[in-house]
Amino acid sequence: MTLSVAELKSFTFVFNNIFCNLFNSNDKKVIDQCLFYCSFWPFYALYDYHRFLFLASQFNIYIPKRSNVFYKSDMFDLDRIAIKYNFVLSDSTRILKAKIWTFLEKNIIQ
Repeated sequence: MTLSVAELKSFTFVFNNIFCNLFNSNDKKVIDQCLFYCSFWPFYALYDYHRFLFLASQFNIYIPKRSNVFYKSDMFDLDRIAIKYNFVLSDSTRILKAKIWTFLEKNIIQ
């Protein structure tokens, strides 16, 4: 199920709040670094990873036409996540995780 922007923000707030209290900081950059160096993914990365795995498995079983209206939002989600992290449908879960860590590392360094 696709989460709305408001739902993503709500889940992210709750998820980050644990680390805000744990590390006694409300600075987003500090929390992002704490998550990264404690080997935790931010909520959006967890959501994207599991959403991609679900959609990839669904589209591997049944490959709908891109013009089909019923699958348009799911295809958009799949494409958006694949582009964001440089995923390929044939990637193993190990490779997908490595690509997410690479993406997160780039964002921490910047």
